[in-house]
Amino acid sequence: EGRGGVGVGVVVVGDWPAAFLIIRADLTLHAPPTSQRMAMIYFFGDLGQTQNFRQALSLLARAAREANAECPHPSYVLGLILASDYPKIDIPRYEDFVVWEEASAKCSLGVVGIRNSIPNPQLNSEHVIPDDSEALRNIGRAAELGYTPALNKLGQYYEYGMAGLEPDPWKSLQYYEQAAERGDPEAMLSLSGWYMSGAEGCFEKNEPLAFKWCDKAAKKGMAKAEFALGYYYEVGIGVQSDVHRAIEHYNRAASKGYRNAIERLNRGSSVTRMQHDETIRRVKGARDPFREDKDNKDCVVS
Repeated sequence: EGRGGVGVGVVVVGDWPAAFLIIRADLTLHAPPTSQRMAMIYFFGDLGQTQNFRQALSLLARAAREANAECPHPSYVLGLILASDYPKIDIPRYEDFVVWEEASAKCSLGVVGIRNSIPNPQLNSEHVIPDDSEALRNIGRAAELGYTPALNKLGQYYEYGMAGLEPDPWKSLQYYEQAAERGDPEAMLSLSGWYMSGAEGCFEKNEPLAFKWCDKAAKKGMAKAEFALGYYYEVGIGVQSDVHRAIEHYNRAASKGYRNAIERLNRGSSVTRMQHDETIRRVKGARDPFREDKDNKDCVVS
């Protein structure tokens, strides 16, 4: 199983050249999994191949064009890359290319020691410029094909106003709901956060639904959801306050290494409903108080 999530065919273990030749031969079948498999080989430089981002993106774009309900993943991955939202692959961006070009120019003018200190991106500007519209088109296509992570991702983009989108609570809620109905625990918890706080001018808060979706996410084994459920029990959100049940869920989250749960248990003092309501009022846009801050990765409520 490769790092891109696609296998490399049945070959003798360690015979990477043979594996590569088999996969390359399969490209004539125009099957999305094969094109994506080859793309990932070039992205990571696997099977003895030289890393080649241009070739990788070309193959991934081909796989995305061929994506279907049985294999929607290539369209999703291409969308994430175009949105600069795919941490598994560190692709040179357009800004990096410009820096290298400037360094090259200085080098040609006699400013020595600069060019060698800056790696040359393999791609030209045509390939590396982030493109939000194309990113959304590809992620949207994967969502239309029923790919759950794509539905959840669009929920995130509309919640936080990412990939060039304006924040839209209603669209965010709808995408999260579709992903949650398909069993995605992250979407379940995000949906719970929306229902806990509501969105002014869009929909009212609904604490019973907030509790329901948080409980479903916790039952999927999600540590963050266990922590959130403990908080719901502690404060009394969508359920009668029960400190013993709260501690039980905090302990479950802590046993999975969730730092905020460990800190919450060590602190000891309880959070009151009044404190909770004040926190929601004080933190602008705190639709989900358990969300991790984009900068410091800390929960708004802990």
